[in-house]
Amino acid sequence: SEFKGYFEILALNNYEAAALLQVDELGQCERRQLVERYAPEVLLTFNSHGAWYIEKNLDTPGVFEHYQPSYKSEVLDDTGAGDCFLGYYLACRKTHQEVSASMNFAAIAASLKVQRMGGSNMPSLQEVEAEIQKQIATAS
Repeated sequence: SEFKGYFEILALNNYEAAALLQVDELGQCERRQLVERYAPEVLLTFNSHGAWYIEKNLDTPGVFEHYQPSYKSEVLDDTGAGDCFLGYYLACRKTHQEVSASMNFAAIAASLKVQRMGGSNMPSLQEVEAEIQKQIATAS
């Protein structure tokens, strides 16, 4: 592809990725095509169906994939949920968090985002951390 080598990470929603690959659905084969053609790391969001992280192993043949389910919540407005997910994911990775922990944190943030109106009405770090503590307490 003419774009290979320009990106460290490519973040798309499922509709954008399907359009880029000119396919109707994104299965494992199509997800892997994204890391082969465009970037060594790809983050795909699937609305309320979660997100996928795909990474091409540069040292050995193969691809690493991680699926993050979404957290169920009452949806008032899903505008900006993908942006919220991406922002929190990248912030976590910037602080050297592992992929799975970063995706989980981002999924919690996005679940809070959809409970409020407005595309720019994002949850604060303190709100996300409080929700994590609430989930930990509930699980115990």
